[in-house]
Amino acid sequence: MRTLPTFAVQVRRLAELRGIGVSSLARRAAVPEPLITAVLDGTEPGPSLLRRLARALGLHAGDLFVIAGRPVPHDLAPLDPAAADGIASLSWSLTYLPRAVRELHQLVRSLPQQPRPEPSSAPRYQQYPNNPDDLGALTGIDLADDRPPVHPDAAEVAQLIWNARRLTVGQLQEVRYRAHAIRHERADELSPDRRCTCPGRPSLAT
Repeated sequence: MRTLPTFAVQVRRLAELRGIGVSSLARRAAVPEPLITAVLDGTEPGPSLLRRLARALGLHAGDLFVIAGRPVPHDLAPLDPAAADGIASLSWSLTYLPRAVRELHQLVRSLPQQPRPEPSSAPRYQQYPNNPDDLGALTGIDLADDRPPVHPDAAEVAQLIWNARRLTVGQLQEVRYRAHAIRHERADELSPDRRCTCPGRPSLAT
């Protein structure tokens, strides 16, 4: 199994990918340059510095905690841990349903914000890196010659998945029901192997 580079190496590679030097990274993070140098030399950053580094690198703060191998703070974790599987299951709809991404994204954004529950256990956290270049920098694998075609809705899909992290499992079920309904409404735009063969929209009790 391939061993991932250290956090210091990953941060250095991400900064280089963005054309950010040590001084610039310190300015963007609003911290003294020696703190950045220490991190790049292998010192483990604290939670506050991780949040600042994430902003400076253009990453979601929660993602950088995961990259650093640190527990994700409660305020950065998805709202409802029970919704994690539902978010992952949206990928089929977002990839194959005709013209579904924008409509489903609008639905996700329209749902009211529910209060964050008190933490009961370590939250599950699903990471969505910004792009293949970031994955290459984090893993040390050169993806330049082995990239799949970019889906035309890739950017909005990534934003939709990120925004769906604020939903409860019940709200996410509503999004999945709408995706299922679209699959029936636009069946003539799908190849036969991708059409749903069920009688129609599932009941809320399913």
